[in-house]
Amino acid sequence: MHRAGLAFASMSQNNKTINDNKLSFYAGIDVAKATLQLSINATSWTLSNDPKGCIRILKLIAEAEATRPGYKIHVIVEATGGYEAALVETLHRANQRLSVIQPSRVRHFANAKNKRAKSDPIDAAILALPIHDDQVHAEFLFEEPFVLAVSEQHALARRKALSMRDLADQSLLLLEDGHCLRDQALEVCHLSGASEKSGFRATSLETLRQMVAANVGVTLLPTLSVKPPVARSENIHLLQFRGEAPSRRIAMLWRKSSALAPFLKKLAGVFRDLPRSLLDPHALTASAAPKARSVRT
Repeated sequence: MHRAGLAFASMSQNNKTINDNKLSFYAGIDVAKATLQLSINATSWTLSNDPKGCIRILKLIAEAEATRPGYKIHVIVEATGGYEAALVETLHRANQRLSVIQPSRVRHFANAKNKRAKSDPIDAAILALPIHDDQVHAEFLFEEPFVLAVSEQHALARRKALSMRDLADQSLLLLEDGHCLRDQALEVCHLSGASEKSGFRATSLETLRQMVAANVGVTLLPTLSVKPPVARSENIHLLQFRGEAPSRRIAMLWRKSSALAPFLKKLAGVFRDLPRSLLDPHALTASAAPKARSVRT
């Protein structure tokens, strides 16, 4: 049985986030063909993976929330070959806060945490914040702006820049559940009044680019994801934001117990000292603008 979901819940259970004006804490559900293993605050239950087990999970969640007035549990479920489908449907119908994640992503992080420094192949990682883990040190590096990607045929392609207000009537293509970029894009949607395009969720940034190029919709892309050496995508127009652009915070992470901490802190300083032009969306969108074609006479 996979333990990544439980590891994720364990590393996140002390996190308190503001969502819908309520504080959240986390529960992990490890999914197998016949069983569901629920973990809340270091206590776990093994239940049958059937309607009875799903209902029991809802009751256990309600009991846990009752012990912490004002708090709401956010459930983390692994995507496990479809065995989680009935559980996810039950939680969704109960309006339970829910994230479905790819197990490999969490398992790799959980494994990295549990290995000794001398044998761990992962000494540090560069990830988008927030990261909620008391055992991990996060060294902030920089703010990475987002740009809006539209097809050359889209009405917005005639613009050189736009404001957050211009997103209010747009439906954005987003990544599937489990990608941190999805959560970041949803936050931008919330702030701007935009919405998610229904009926489609991409599995990768490359899929998003292909859908934009095909004029299926528009999407937000991090600046570094469209900077060289990443090849420019044909039929895509990139728009920067005027004023305070939406962005994400990038940090370098390592275990607080790491013997490499002094070196990694210096390495983080090297990243912070890189030219700011690397994160300049103006240079990016200018270079992405379609070039005029010369006509021979």
